[in-house]
Amino acid sequence: IREAVSAQEIEAIVGRLIVSAKRGSIAAARIVLGYAVGVPRPVEQFATLSLGELTDAKACAAAAAGVARATACGELSIDAGKNLVEVVSFATDAHRLADIEGQIDELKALLQPDAIPTTWGRG
Repeated sequence: IREAVSAQEIEAIVGRLIVSAKRGSIAAARIVLGYAVGVPRPVEQFATLSLGELTDAKACAAAAAGVARATACGELSIDAGKNLVEVVSFATDAHRLADIEGQIDELKALLQPDAIPTTWGRG
């Protein structure tokens, strides 16, 4: 079909659709707007899913499990579930990084000269 219709014919058809849409044709308006600005998607309702406080890695794991359950049950779309899992994953990574930084600080404190007992190395 693409080869059978010229660019001028396509322009004429689109022009007629636009004129029809401006004159009040709902069908023509849907076609024109659907291609011009896209078809609106339904807004996700997140109010039914509570992730709780993402205060530590354990809480993040529980939240991820809740998102998986809600997605599997159809309470959330797959896209919404993926988006929420990304948020939870970011929070999990932040907690892990904070834990690693805390461990590094503890190791640094142990390596301070005044932190090493003076009895070490003496027989």
